[in-house]
Amino acid sequence: IDNDDIEKVSAVPLKYKEVFKYPGVTVDLSLLVDKSMRYETLAGYINEYPCGYLSKYYLIDIFEDEKLLPGKKSMTVRFEFVSMERTLEGHEIQSMVDGLLTSLKEKQIELR
Repeated sequence: IDNDDIEKVSAVPLKYKEVFKYPGVTVDLSLLVDKSMRYETLAGYINEYPCGYLSKYYLIDIFEDEKLLPGKKSMTVRFEFVSMERTLEGHEIQSMVDGLLTSLKEKQIELR
């Protein structure tokens, strides 16, 4: 390693994000999708849902069984909801999940 390499590394800007002060809530949803759908497509649909409290989400499981789910598969996604101002209440989380499911239903994606 020479000095030029070290200078390049130090020039990369660091990104900081404030730590959440209040506990978040995780919700796992198993979503029934067409067998050909990729997670990237599902993630794009989730991104369309306007929710300021959805801090992140990620795929945790894919289940396929042609006998149980002909032409379909189940993608389980973990959603994390959190607020910087306060602890979210159960009814608020349920309302956000319901809104997300309504949005996904328009894309023929349903809760398993």
